[in-house]
Amino acid sequence: KREVWRWPGVTIAVVPVARMVRVLFGRKCSEMFYHYFKYIGHYRHFYAPYGLRNYVKFASKIRGSVALDIDTWINENLNQRIFG
Repeated sequence: KREVWRWPGVTIAVVPVARMVRVLFGRKCSEMFYHYFKYIGHYRHFYAPYGLRNYVKFASKIRGSVALDIDTWINENLNQRIFG
């Protein structure tokens, strides 16, 4: 059975770099590396309203772009914040 790659085209370069990060710094760093690069390769259009800086700032706390959408809605309607 053939494996389906989640990194199409030139973004496949992320894979060997992440493997090197894993060898040098461990599994947790490699997973965070993948997590941050998913912004560039896969989910940029979902996070575009928030920008790369906010994505990196909250990436370890969020599980998807909807979390930031909800945070924005709460801030605009209830004047409270979930993140930051």
